Amino acid sequence: MKNIYYILFISITTLCAQAQERWSVAFRPQLNFPTSSFMDTSIRVGNGLELEATYDVLPHLTFYTGVHWSQFDTNEQFDEDHINFNQSGYILGGRLRLPFNKSKIGYYLSAGTIYSRIRITSDNVAHDQKTTFKVNWQFGAGVQIPVFEHWVFAPEIRYRPASNAKVIINTIEEALAIDFITISAGIVYTF
Repeated sequence: MKNIYYILFISITTLCAQAQERWSVAFRPQLNFPTSSFMDTSIRVGNGLELEATYDVLPHLTFYTGVHWSQFDTNEQFDEDHINFNQSGYILGGRLRLPFNKSKIGYYLSAGTIYSRIRITSDNVAHDQKTTFKVNWQFGAGVQIPVFEHWVFAPEIRYRPASNAKVIINTIEEALAIDFITISAGIVYTF
């Protein structure tokens, strides 16, 4: 029985030693450029944040997961209401790092899912509502630039299409889908 515990201890110690510098956390402030409109009105450029954790599965393949929050508003007011859109939820996906060589600067392509909902707030509390959680996709490309020993600067551009959600504004049912392009400047810490 002691042999089994000894083998288990050695295996866990070896795996932990090999897993060093495979984990990282990222903080990504972002600008969001909507590519869709709502009720024939354009939506202004928004902002957002992401917090994510990543794990290097293979030397060039990384999985990531985290939370995100984005905010938009309209250029115009509907019946004296100024409407804000807050999208929040969870992200999950993978990144393929390129090129496959020993360069310190790396490029990557990413694809993933977003599980989120949109909260609508306005000057008129009667119009405030939340959509149901929906699964959407995101596709992106970025650059990883080492700054210090464990710190990496990672700018990225992503496209996030959205599925339609039904909302009611002034007793009229409307389809709400905010597609947007995101530009983020991520700060990554690897440990």
